Amino acid sequence: MKTSQGDVFRRRENLLEQLKEAEYLTINELADFFNVSTVTIRRDLLFLEKKKMIERLYGGVRLLPSHPLQSVTEKEERAFPVETFIKQITPLLVEDRQLFVGAGRFSTELIYALSFFKLMILTNDAAAISIDHPKKKALISISGGELEKTHRL
Repeated sequence: MKTSQGDVFRRRENLLEQLKEAEYLTINELADFFNVSTVTIRRDLLFLEKKKMIERLYGGVRLLPSHPLQSVTEKEERAFPVETFIKQITPLLVEDRQLFVGAGRFSTELIYALSFFKLMILTNDAAAISIDHPKKKALISISGGELEKTHRL
């Protein structure tokens, strides 16, 4: 039975929650907990490792510590003015239309800002799955398959 992309992202979120509670977990422990194969867990871990959320160790994994000072510095170095961009494109946004936002440095912020409009947003930005607020009008759909930087067509 094929697993939906939403189920995959929920499992990955739950995997991160498990790692918050335990300092270190093995691949076998995670496979047993989620009732999936070790190959499936390894794929999830590879995805999370590429996002720099975890560190894979021999036979297991641990959550990487977050660096709050680093995120503050990144916000100060912002080169893309999301609010100004949204103000400029607002006249072009048509209700109930579909819009694709590719994953990138500012994509999550951009999707968050667009979520106040009645749009259908399709993205491959995995972080967008967590966007939820009381004034959200957009339907946000996550597509799979971010291409590797080394991948050639």
